[in-house]
Amino acid sequence: FGLSVDYFEQYTSTVWRIESSITPNTLVTSTDQLYWKDRVDRLKWAIGIDRPTYISLLNPTKSFFLSGQVLATHNLRHSGGQHTGMVVWPTELVFTFLAQTNYYRDRITPQAWVAYSPQYAAFTGGINCEWLITDHWSVKAGANIISGKRQEQDHWPWAGLTSNTPAIVEGLTDP
Repeated sequence: FGLSVDYFEQYTSTVWRIESSITPNTLVTSTDQLYWKDRVDRLKWAIGIDRPTYISLLNPTKSFFLSGQVLATHNLRHSGGQHTGMVVWPTELVFTFLAQTNYYRDRITPQAWVAYSPQYAAFTGGINCEWLITDHWSVKAGANIISGKRQEQDHWPWAGLTSNTPAIVEGLTDP
């Protein structure tokens, strides 16, 4: 089940977007369960803003398409702690931003983007550029970077049968 609403604000030429969905009984991995499976109701929503903006220093003839959004996932009926239980966060957030413009009669299209997730301490970003050689041929090149913090979960065979403190078994988990 879902809902999506877009609103165009005429004075600033801004589009506001709200999107949401709920998915009942989504299968997730859980170390607290015998077969490592559990179910949650998953609520997702996103709020975004899109706006054409002139940045004359970078492109005096065309506007930039700027887009930012916040995406959230709420795993309802979540159970577990930091190192045990469900292998998903109760709430996950992702922040994104994109900028794109055109040059040379819309034949060259560069864009740059970034995304950040505070729960996973993860970041990604990149740039790419597409050159439309003809109406049927194009060349695209780009680069991206990904960084983050390693997340650990106790995935040894008896993790669901022990206390909530992380167990250290030589050869199976890191101390």
